[in-house]
Amino acid sequence: MKAKHLLINFLCFMFGFLIAAMSLYQPSPESGAHAGSAERPAAKSAPHFETGIPFLSEIKERPKEQVKTTTAPTPNSGSMPRQASTDKAALLVIAQDIGLDSHVYPDLADYAIQDIARLIEQHLLTDFRISSADIYTQFDEIEHYLEEMPQLVSQYFFTDLMTQSQYKGELFQSLAIHLMAQNVEQFEASTEHLSQIQALIATASDSESELVRLSVLEALATMSSGKAQLRQVLSQFTEEESAVIQAKITLLNYHMSLADKLNID
Repeated sequence: MKAKHLLINFLCFMFGFLIAAMSLYQPSPESGAHAGSAERPAAKSAPHFETGIPFLSEIKERPKEQVKTTTAPTPNSGSMPRQASTDKAALLVIAQDIGLDSHVYPDLADYAIQDIARLIEQHLLTDFRISSADIYTQFDEIEHYLEEMPQLVSQYFFTDLMTQSQYKGELFQSLAIHLMAQNVEQFEASTEHLSQIQALIATASDSESELVRLSVLEALATMSSGKAQLRQVLSQFTEEESAVIQAKITLLNYHMSLADKLNID
């Protein structure tokens, strides 16, 4: 995710700057042999965010019975479409990476693709609810699943992710919105899927958090199919009092004006 990449790039830049500074102040060529033995500065750990979920102690993992699985017959060689076979293999790798217990699901490889995806989503959402790790760690596995299988993600997964991130704080909700918008960009989403995601993101447009409202504006603007739809999005923020969001609206209007001059839809 962009926020994480910016943090990593900044730390790498600072580390490189320190190495360059040390090499400039070496007293002699002979002393350079000892430069490599200098200890590297310890990297700062990612900040820890208190979640403050009011019902954290009451959360229990959903019973496995809630996921209706249908065991698919073992396909004969060449009977399964190549794409379906590739998708299933990728899902099984993700399931192993996130810790789906092979003892609980010993025949997971025989499950239908949609059933495997739903089990993965259930596991990810359960971990997300109860995790107290730093924000990037909590979103890493979710982001990986969304990047690998954007076409298989269910609407239920996004709805639950949005709800849980709201309880965890504005930064969590902002990143959840970003991931949903990114999911739509990663594949040619159907009109129904696109409308569902837009409607879900729009529910946060009246948030008390300026960061969340800005994230909503940026996401909806990104998903707009043209200038007409973008103008409709901007009309939802006509009463926005935030100077930052108004500046973003001004910038979007400028881009539309420029597109008009260039006859770009």
